[in-house]
Amino acid sequence: MGYRGYEEQIEDLAWYWGHDEIDFDRVTDRIFTGGGIWSMKDVDRLVAVGVTHVVCAAGELEELSVRLAGDRLAVLPNGTDDDGEPKSPSWFGRIVRFALDALRDPDARVYLHCAAGINRGPSAAYVVLRALGHSPGEAFGLIKAARSQAGIIYADSADDAIEALGMAVIASRTPGERRLTEVGPAANHRGGRRTHIR
Repeated sequence: MGYRGYEEQIEDLAWYWGHDEIDFDRVTDRIFTGGGIWSMKDVDRLVAVGVTHVVCAAGELEELSVRLAGDRLAVLPNGTDDDGEPKSPSWFGRIVRFALDALRDPDARVYLHCAAGINRGPSAAYVVLRALGHSPGEAFGLIKAARSQAGIIYADSADDAIEALGMAVIASRTPGERRLTEVGPAANHRGGRRTHIR
């Protein structure tokens, strides 16, 4: 299949999802969520707000995200179907490891997306917020406040993944800086491994 055929596929996907340009929202200073990356113009918009890393949570858009954004942003192609079925701890674990590794750089910002920005992308953002130490209510509230249409239907799976993987991150503040400290396992902080994320 030639490049024109690929472009036609992208146009079909964008039409199916009702988008011809990126639709995204800022959840925190460093976490964004929303819909698909459909063009280089969309990549420009992400770069303009400081995004440095992308998690594609939509299986149908993995190739497109890598093709469009891969030369300018670090991309994790970690797609799954939006089928309402529980998502595995390993799927969420890849997201958390990628995002936390990115956030070790104080200038990094992470965009977690799917096609429409309703379930998979916001659920990916949710698990990152949980791993950063937010309670389920706080994480859900931050995403809904930023993106009211978010469904976050995989939040229960994300909570199960946090418990299964033993991940927690404690946010602490010192004068003039915010320091994030990764601690695991979540249920036993005494035996946990600490890695400072500045």
